[in-house]
Amino acid sequence: INGWIKEGKPDADPAQAWVRCYHLMGNGYWSGSPSQGELFHEGCDDKGPTVTVMRLKAGSQQHLLSNGDEKLVGGYAGVSWSVHSGTTRGAEQYKTSPTSFAFSLTNKRRHGLYDVGDSFSWNSDKKAKWVAGERAVYHHASVHFGPGFGDGPDFLIEQGVSGGLRVTCRPFGRTFKCGDGVSEGDCAEDFCGSKEDRQIIELEVWHRFLTCDERCDARGTKRRR
Repeated sequence: INGWIKEGKPDADPAQAWVRCYHLMGNGYWSGSPSQGELFHEGCDDKGPTVTVMRLKAGSQQHLLSNGDEKLVGGYAGVSWSVHSGTTRGAEQYKTSPTSFAFSLTNKRRHGLYDVGDSFSWNSDKKAKWVAGERAVYHHASVHFGPGFGDGPDFLIEQGVSGGLRVTCRPFGRTFKCGDGVSEGDCAEDFCGSKEDRQIIELEVWHRFLTCDERCDARGTKRRR
């Protein structure tokens, strides 16, 4: 993943260390007190760049397959997470992050933002914004939602109908490129394994490890030289 980050951010440290700020294993619930969403935001908000990794159950959430293939996918957010302060969904919930991308560890593939010269069947008026990463990261207005990536969003972690966690990735390919040779119509299935919502078996979020100097700078204190 460090190598993929460096593709979009040449000055990134290829040996960058990461610290886990959130972990959910098993069929956890996205409700309760505190909810899993609150725990995610408590642990990962305002921590700078993060890596989200999730393991998806085979089949849709409503019709799980007993022996299908799982998917190991996620995304890199080049900006900090937060809860959008508004009460309605709108453009202000999207954060600009031109270094962000989605990835599939199952397919060993990095899904970067579209380039200016890429073929594009979505709204052409928004293409320039998507290429510039203006809608690369999505911050939901509710503290009970997890990470969201892309305009749509391309994928968003939320509570499922049965109480377990699910990822909605039906619009995948809207902001982040499909895999080589994969059509836009098959992009979500290639990434998530299905065009339906997918149940999350395990979810982890990691933030970039800060050096002592960086932690001091973040607190606004002077470093000794």
